[in-house]
Amino acid sequence: LPDGKGGTRDYNCKADYELIIGSESRDIFMREIGFLLDYKNEKYCGWAKNRTSFRRNSFKTKIVEIAHAGREAVFDTTQNDKNTIILNGVVTGNCGEQPLPSFGACLLGSVNLTKFVREPFTEQAWFDWEEYREVVAVFTRMLDNVVEINGLPLPRQREEIERKRRHGMGFLGLGSTLTMLRMQYGAADSLAFTERTAKEMALSGWRTGLELAE
Repeated sequence: LPDGKGGTRDYNCKADYELIIGSESRDIFMREIGFLLDYKNEKYCGWAKNRTSFRRNSFKTKIVEIAHAGREAVFDTTQNDKNTIILNGVVTGNCGEQPLPSFGACLLGSVNLTKFVREPFTEQAWFDWEEYREVVAVFTRMLDNVVEINGLPLPRQREEIERKRRHGMGFLGLGSTLTMLRMQYGAADSLAFTERTAKEMALSGWRTGLELAE
């Protein structure tokens, strides 16, 4: 890295891949993002309060060349040659929803809840549960049909999805739907609605899945 004096200097990262944020970047990081845990933020504020001055960078780095250096997989984090890490006691991975076996594949899709609100923003606003359940059932069959035309590039991937026929269905637009139904987000009635929304999707999907299995 440039040392601000026309030369360069090396930084040797520790074994735990410590991220170092300094100078103006540290101030911006704490102002815009900060730490997840309160005690760390308090510790930093106490340290910064006793500082009389901060070193400022006086140089700018210029791009000399952009060259192709090959191609490789890049992950959010890599620990011990595995793409998982323990954060605050929770084992998590790189943008994965759940662990899948080797070559595992899963189809994903979402149902837009706002499409089922009738007479929105009025005192008579209501949610069409019957049509919602029917859409979930049709959507379940549709995702199962997509298995047949999955287009996955590797034979093992195709074998996995055709044999286990995984799909993941969710919903979107919950906050907007609650507003259209004149519910306050986080209120008791909104929590009951959210719970029923998830329950109805699960039950309708399971029933259709059983029919497909038979």
